[in-house]
Amino acid sequence: MEQLTRLALVGTANAPVDAASLPAITALLPEGSREQRLLWAAGADALYRQAGQRAATVMPASPAPAETRRPLPAALRPVVAELLSGRLEELQPWASTHLAECGYVLPPESLLTVLAFNHKAQRAAWLPLLGERGRWLAAQNPDWQWVLQAAPAPADAAELEQQWQEGTPAARKTALTAQRQRDPALARDWLAAALPQEKAEQRQALSEVLADGLSSDDEALLNQLLGDRSQGVRQQAAGLLAQLPASALAARVRERVAACVQWQVPDAPQGTVAKVGAWLSGKRAVPALSINPPNELPKDWERDGILAQPPHGTGARSWWLAQLLGLLPPDAWTAPAGLTPAELLPLLKKQEWDDALLDGVARAAVRFGAADWAAALLAQPALLYRDPALADALWQTLGDEQRGSLISNLLQADNLDALERLLGSRPAPWPATWSPLLLQTLRRLDFLKLPTKRLSPALELLGMAARHAAAGDIPAVVQVIENEIGQLAGHTEWQYQQLRSRAERLVALARTRHTLLQETAQ
Repeated sequence: MEQLTRLALVGTANAPVDAASLPAITALLPEGSREQRLLWAAGADALYRQAGQRAATVMPASPAPAETRRPLPAALRPVVAELLSGRLEELQPWASTHLAECGYVLPPESLLTVLAFNHKAQRAAWLPLLGERGRWLAAQNPDWQWVLQAAPAPADAAELEQQWQEGTPAARKTALTAQRQRDPALARDWLAAALPQEKAEQRQALSEVLADGLSSDDEALLNQLLGDRSQGVRQQAAGLLAQLPASALAARVRERVAACVQWQVPDAPQGTVAKVGAWLSGKRAVPALSINPPNELPKDWERDGILAQPPHGTGARSWWLAQLLGLLPPDAWTAPAGLTPAELLPLLKKQEWDDALLDGVARAAVRFGAADWAAALLAQPALLYRDPALADALWQTLGDEQRGSLISNLLQADNLDALERLLGSRPAPWPATWSPLLLQTLRRLDFLKLPTKRLSPALELLGMAARHAAAGDIPAVVQVIENEIGQLAGHTEWQYQQLRSRAERLVALARTRHTLLQETAQ
């Protein structure tokens, strides 16, 4: 066979002698050109060698463990199959979470579909529903290892340490996270020993774990990370140190902000007449703000995680100021003004450095969980358009009452576009008070009279109601959507036909969700 391969590589035109094959094969070859006989000989020789091979001995796989989750009701199997096929895909996140919370497992015929998913969000959503059989199948195919890598950390201490020492990057982070919850000091020791050998991306991923149960005991390690070669690691360490009020970095940040931002608060009225006059007029003395960021970025600022290079379109000094303010609780530097966040925001907007001030307080509100500032910032719809990711992070700091108040205010202002952006990524189900408020507003709308730019957000809000409304509100949602379909029925213009098609899809989505809720309730 080697001679045949060599001849094929060299070419028959460059070799005067044919390659030798097995005599029995050569004798059976038909007449033909040298090239034909070479190919016939190679094929016959390969078949001859395969026919003589003995089958390898393979140990059968052990059977899958017994299933611990409940089987999916028969009535829901076609519904789940439709969801997994990609139809009504916007319902997948809610449906998978709901079925997992109910303790169900996917039927065997659906497992291969989920195992073949490539999208990270889809994998995470359906992973809990794979059950024991799904994990057993994943162990049989290297392409499905993502299931095993996402497995929870082992309970046994020795196995946990082995996973930390030998696991994949994702499995090692899982092990470190589990150890951080069990023994923070030991987890910190693991991390300190491992970081010098890790690449920058993994150093940043692993050091994130320190945010869980952050304490002053972590300051020494985080101070070491301020000297890391990776900019991302330094930024992350600075953000965590800023959350430790007694840390040296937090003290440095307070000093720097005090040097850059000063309030001039007017003197209070003196004397009874002046006080009464001020009270009667209803006017309050407005504090003035003096802002002076450094002209050059100090080296110690850069070491503390402040990035030197601003994004395109942002001034360097403004960029440095925004990052600095993001490391300090907003009340720590706005308290001298004596105003609430809602009263301060208009004042900040009037400043020359307004973008830096607003960006800084927004990021600080997220970092330090300042819900009053988050509510005041989200009441400004412009933030929803400028930075949706930051708006989403601010939303996470709010309590249910503050969220409900914000939604009610936007509905009263008939600001459907801002409302659609705000609610777009909210999980289901919504609190019980939200759906009636939204439906009350949507019932007032006449889709045929809405300007074109308002049609899309109004229809998207109907879709959100179908995906997120409480079970008892779904029939009302369907009724509102069907009423709109009825209004559109007599109009043949393409834009109305398109709206009708979208509305019919929402009806199917709402009814599918209603079916899921009814069947799982039984």
